[in-house]
Amino acid sequence: MTLADLFNAVNLAGVRMASVNGRLELRGPAIPPDVAAGAAEHKAELLALLPASTGPEPAEPDETAAERAAIACEGCLSPADAAVVGAAAAHEWDAFEAQQLVALAIAVKSRAGWALDDSLRQQQGQSADKIDAAELAGDLPGLRVAVREFAALFPKKDT
Repeated sequence: MTLADLFNAVNLAGVRMASVNGRLELRGPAIPPDVAAGAAEHKAELLALLPASTGPEPAEPDETAAERAAIACEGCLSPADAAVVGAAAAHEWDAFEAQQLVALAIAVKSRAGWALDDSLRQQQGQSADKIDAAELAGDLPGLRVAVREFAALFPKKDT
């Protein structure tokens, strides 16, 4: 599993990653086996990318209150209102995912650096341009593909 594939799987599963006292922690309702395996494979890279903390994250009171309100309100929205709320949430998630994909591409480039070979460096530059174009166009599927292609152009460093 590539690092890009891991980030996609983490996003789809709703898993949060944290670096706590130098250990990689996966948090979520259920950790899929492929996410756990990918995290183990890329542990060093993930720990380098994640901000370090000294303990578990404190629970956000607004988040729990919002969750309780959502549970209490479940089924109280009309189908039209539920569609509007769902569309807004999907839009916010797409924006977040796009932001994370661009951050991943930047992290891959800064960690590995541009290639010394002229033709590979040119491919890397063209791939970076595709990422920029997809981001500007708001093309999330295109951005996913462009980031995967971009990450594949950088050799994996042994850590």
